Amino acid sequence: MGTVVRPKVLILIQQLSLGGAERQLYYLLESLHTRYEFSVISYDQKGLDYVKPIERLGISVYLFKKDRSFYGRFRFLMRLSRAMRHLQPVVLHTWLDSANCWGILAKHMAFLRGVIVSSIRDCFKPLGWTDKIHYFLIANATDLVMANSFAAKSQLQCSQPFSEVRVIHNGIDPKQFDTTRTREEVRSELKIGLSKVIIGTVGRMVAVKNHVMLVDIARRLSVNWPDVHFVIVGDGSLKPELEGRIRDAGLADRFTLTGQRNDIANLLKVLDIFILTSISEALPNVIMEAMCAGLPVVSTAVGGVPELIEDGENGILVPSGDVHASTAALESLLADPKERARLGEEAQRTIEKRFAMKRMVESTATVYDELIAAVARRKPRLVC
Repeated sequence: MGTVVRPKVLILIQQLSLGGAERQLYYLLESLHTRYEFSVISYDQKGLDYVKPIERLGISVYLFKKDRSFYGRFRFLMRLSRAMRHLQPVVLHTWLDSANCWGILAKHMAFLRGVIVSSIRDCFKPLGWTDKIHYFLIANATDLVMANSFAAKSQLQCSQPFSEVRVIHNGIDPKQFDTTRTREEVRSELKIGLSKVIIGTVGRMVAVKNHVMLVDIARRLSVNWPDVHFVIVGDGSLKPELEGRIRDAGLADRFTLTGQRNDIANLLKVLDIFILTSISEALPNVIMEAMCAGLPVVSTAVGGVPELIEDGENGILVPSGDVHASTAALESLLADPKERARLGEEAQRTIEKRFAMKRMVESTATVYDELIAAVARRKPRLVC
């Protein structure tokens, strides 16, 4: 029997760090690398966490340099175009805003016969001028757009007429929560007593995650709930400011900041309640992971979060930036352990039924197969 020729798919993504989008990409590659011949191009030398895991799948990863100067960007574009001509992918799949734009330019410079899929995994309102340029490009120069939430799709369609936008929700693999470390072991490592009730969050310390709101919430809760402790997992440019706010509020002994970690499943084990204070999200992986871990979730009702959480059924939604509502929601859960358990169980069921990893993988493969068939028919653009 002859060797089966796998269709070539090129992934372009700015960085391969421990972010949510990167994690979803790794799940996809892990599940489909025997079905398609993947290659990955990344161009941020700081975000390399997933390079080795991807290479262990037998997938080639190319790390390009992109300087900020005009000449550096032009040189990067030319190198990217040459790589595409060499690799000749039938599908170019670009991930996130930067890669969407660079991929479109390079693909057309390379005169590739294949198709291009752009991914939208953010949901920001109002749109800035760079967002509008980005959306104009992908509306007029791509074959299909993937969005990971209906909120992101709605925002796209309000800004530009798109030929086709497919919503493919993120997926979660419950097996990642089968860890060997116990709740007691992780609490001991973090130096948090077993009697403490822990409210925690996971996310980069950047403005959009609004961690300062959690400090305001903690200040209010500390008055009547002396056994409550707060954990923030992540790192970022705003960490010094956040640490200063915690100190100024007299809450240094109430907070544990772990920094960046790659064992999120272990850390979720020690939490009693998960909170998300973001002012903008598309479909946050951290909420899905917390739900999969059986945690009750309190979250701002932004972007695609209401596609995950039905208020009062499998979690609690609060208005963005509303410290009072968030504090009240947390107090209700602190006072009612049975309600915490019920919401956690319903959250877990929601993930199992609607957001399993297999569904995300197969939906993406379906898109690839449709596009590959279109190329074979010499009709590279799909019409909705």
